[in-house]
Amino acid sequence: MSSQLKPGTQVTLRDDPSRTGVLTGKFERIGEHEHYQVFFGGSRPLEFHPTYELVTEEEDSADVFSRLREERYGKPIDLRRTLTHIQLNGRLSDVVYSMDTTDTQFLPYQFKPVLSFLESPSRGLLIADEVGLGKTIEAGLIWTELRARFDTRRLLIVCPAMLQEKWKLELYSRFGVEADIVGPSELLKELEKGKFEIPPGRGLIASIQGIRPPRNSVTLEGGVGRSARQRLAEYLENKTDDEPIIDLTIIDEAHYCRNPETSSAYLGQLLRDVSDHLVLLSATPINLREDDLFHLLNLVDPESFTRLSDFPRVLEANEPLQQARLLCLDESTDASQILELLIQAQSFELLSNSQQLKGLVSSGITPEVLESRAGRVRIADQIERVNLLKHAVTRTRKVEVENNKVIRNPYTEFVELTAAEKEFYDGVTNAIRGFSAQREMFVGFLLAMPQRQVSSCMYAAAKAWNRRVLHRDSDVEISDEMVFEQFGAEVGDEDDAPLLNYLIKEILPSIDLNELRQNDSKYNRLQSILVNFLKENPTEKIVIFSFFRGTLDYLSKRLAEDGIRSQVLKGGMAINKQQVIDQFKSDDDISVLLSSEVASEGVDLQFCSVLVNYDLPWNPMKVEQRIGRLDRIGQSAEKIIIWNLCYQDTIDERIYTRLLHRLNIFEQALGGLDAILGEQITQLTNQLLSRRLTPKEEEVQIENTAKAIEHQRLTQQQLEENAAQLIAHGGYIMGRIKAAHTEKKTITKEDLFVYVNDYIQGESRGSKFEQLNSEQLLCDIQLEPGLAASLDHIVQRDKLFGKTRLNSGEKVRCLFSNKVYNLGSKYEVINQHHPLIRFISKEMDTDVAYIGLVAIRLEQRYTELQPGYYAFSGDLWKFSGLKDEEELQFRLVGIDDIASEVDSSVGLTTINAARLYGEQWLEVSNDLQGVDIEPGIKETIQILQNDYEIQRQQKMIENSDRVGFQIASLDRHFNRQITKLQETLDQHLLKNQTRMIAPTEGRIRKVTERVEVQRAKFRSQIDSFRPSKEDVVSGVLNVH
Repeated sequence: MSSQLKPGTQVTLRDDPSRTGVLTGKFERIGEHEHYQVFFGGSRPLEFHPTYELVTEEEDSADVFSRLREERYGKPIDLRRTLTHIQLNGRLSDVVYSMDTTDTQFLPYQFKPVLSFLESPSRGLLIADEVGLGKTIEAGLIWTELRARFDTRRLLIVCPAMLQEKWKLELYSRFGVEADIVGPSELLKELEKGKFEIPPGRGLIASIQGIRPPRNSVTLEGGVGRSARQRLAEYLENKTDDEPIIDLTIIDEAHYCRNPETSSAYLGQLLRDVSDHLVLLSATPINLREDDLFHLLNLVDPESFTRLSDFPRVLEANEPLQQARLLCLDESTDASQILELLIQAQSFELLSNSQQLKGLVSSGITPEVLESRAGRVRIADQIERVNLLKHAVTRTRKVEVENNKVIRNPYTEFVELTAAEKEFYDGVTNAIRGFSAQREMFVGFLLAMPQRQVSSCMYAAAKAWNRRVLHRDSDVEISDEMVFEQFGAEVGDEDDAPLLNYLIKEILPSIDLNELRQNDSKYNRLQSILVNFLKENPTEKIVIFSFFRGTLDYLSKRLAEDGIRSQVLKGGMAINKQQVIDQFKSDDDISVLLSSEVASEGVDLQFCSVLVNYDLPWNPMKVEQRIGRLDRIGQSAEKIIIWNLCYQDTIDERIYTRLLHRLNIFEQALGGLDAILGEQITQLTNQLLSRRLTPKEEEVQIENTAKAIEHQRLTQQQLEENAAQLIAHGGYIMGRIKAAHTEKKTITKEDLFVYVNDYIQGESRGSKFEQLNSEQLLCDIQLEPGLAASLDHIVQRDKLFGKTRLNSGEKVRCLFSNKVYNLGSKYEVINQHHPLIRFISKEMDTDVAYIGLVAIRLEQRYTELQPGYYAFSGDLWKFSGLKDEEELQFRLVGIDDIASEVDSSVGLTTINAARLYGEQWLEVSNDLQGVDIEPGIKETIQILQNDYEIQRQQKMIENSDRVGFQIASLDRHFNRQITKLQETLDQHLLKNQTRMIAPTEGRIRKVTERVEVQRAKFRSQIDSFRPSKEDVVSGVLNVH
């Protein structure tokens, strides 16, 4: 290097090419060499370096081959910093950002919805997993993934009222999301705020029944005295044509929205139209021959599933695709068999213009490709990408994921009624039938509830009715919780007062409460069972279910009198229900949990293996849901004991014998028949209680219902088999999930530590970064004033108040842990959402140093490769169009006596291992004496180029198909909107509603203009598909 260096000359350090600075013009002669002052940017101190350590911009072309010839290698930390930054930008398709960041057990199937959701063109998904597999967790993972990839700020959960507390607890404890339970007024107030006026990740929880539009407001018009629900509905309808105001809406128990005529379904439509993303959760069956699935898919993707009459064509078009995919994975089949099915799929109008399908038919499937297992899997995945349902619905069944199935041991006892109890029971049953006979119609579940209260606990029922007489206690009336547990229905506006008043008048005067309490036959049997069981099993925890709050309170008092401590878990409690569970679990003196079914929703009862049904729901699905609170993923016991108690010679005994026992519900999970059974049981209830029947006639009615349910079960099994073919995700997606977990294709706490430390040391030497504990990655961090002020600007701008104290400029003790949930730590936790990480990522977007060339040593235990030397190169591929995607790709070849190309998947896994566990290769120059590395580097670059061209072509075709599909969907949606608005306008003209004509015409113009803009945007995206390829790094790897 010339000793005459000018001020402003850009230089890099010869031994650390990632450090680039500018000469100030000052130099000192020290010994035999001149030392030049270099400014490295930011607030770091100026440093002097001798001339032999400096490489000028003219001398350093920064290309990999120049550095290779000069033997100037970067370090493993350079690789880690750059790859971590690329990952933290949140766009890589093979990185699952939500993985290992939440307080959830890793279960691969729970990430199927995440990947399906990310690839959904409609930004919507129906998750239809069976009960007990964690749909709430899957939805939470989707939100976590969205937060990592986009600036999402508003989450809305809509669920039955009884599940609101469960959602609030789950969101905070597992996903670190603070959410408020809101009614229609509060929700409207929150939605009226701009999205960027609220902090990121904000959660709102509302009940379906609390915010659904009033039944009499199908057409929404302003008026005096409008209810909060109506004002909310009007606001949502007016926002339909604007930009989305909600980032993600999750509707739990979405089968309530399956009937398009209901206000719940209308609410779903309103929320769909104002939400950027939509997720529906439902354990109802994938019933492909009924309307229910279509109506839910219509909510998820209204443009693809527009008309019910078209839906069978979607299923028909999909069938040959799924058969072709299955044949592709069968190594005994040949290309001609697969091609025959793909050509059949092409004959359907829906797939006739698919460029992906045309490519597969014309040249994609050859005998050569099918020779290898990898080739078959790749083709199967390409076929699956054409699937019209793939990104709209996902379903997992217990049988697919359970390794060790829990054995259910049921015991049922029929308790003989005392004379007083029989008189009370028969009197209530006959009175209900008499009341029903006096009326032409009566809502089935309201008819049944008083009778069910008596079947649960006669003393509790009589006392509740007596309290109503004395105190007009509204809690005696039929509660939403009881109806929901028994029938899966909502009370709505129905009035139970006439029936209760009738019973109180006809029955209550002759009832002796003291007699019912002192001679309670069912309780006496329960007390005997518990005493004997706990004597032999003193540490066991027992869960007793009842659907009647009065029963739970009564049992709590009676058990306490008999020396058995219990906890009560029911709806409407002031105390957090998780605190109840925690105390029950940890306190050895508490043996019994008295719970309603809905109150136990979402809580972890897998630590219990004994269940007592103190009363039996008539709906078998409700029985299954009770058992499912214990028989869930994570239950460690080999068997669950189920004790059933019911009165002898009653309707309940006949229901058990003729229905529940016949369906084998207590020994075998019933499956997803929830919606179907609700209708059957409601019908049976009306038959049993609307008129006087003999016991024999009751048995006949119950027997007929059992036969109908058995038929439905057989039909369901067949439908499940069909559904598995039509919507099942292939092994490819599960392979991606497992690979992401085992190969740590995630952001680790070590990544974050290196990322922050390297930035502070390299760009902000005035800041302090002191590691206190290497195992925990505990550090003291103090930002210099300029950096603290810049961070504070981000905090103020993005409303990140309370998320960090580093913006104060004070020393803060920080714990690096990439967990989004509350760790309960006294330190400030730095995860991938932390403001400092976001700030550094923004800063590095325009200033990521090109690594050029690195040399790394890696122990053989971290890779499938054999020991030896390998050349590698890496690119960042970007594809922008209707969907933006990024892929980090690496290719490796051996460069000594093991020269050969390494499989791309192994290559990516190996470089990821080098990122995590690589060591500096200090002796690289000596070790590679006589080894020609350059041909290996060039070969990896050429392989990347060839593979990029193949992927570019594939993505271009996918984009073209996706855009064509979206244009067709947009046109269908536009036609639907215009038809609806035109009909509304015609009605206004017909009725001479002059004040409504101009606004409606304005909406028609607005919709037309917006659709024209969107159509032009879509069309431009066919031509504006932009692929790009950026060099990231090349290097040499020493596997030892």
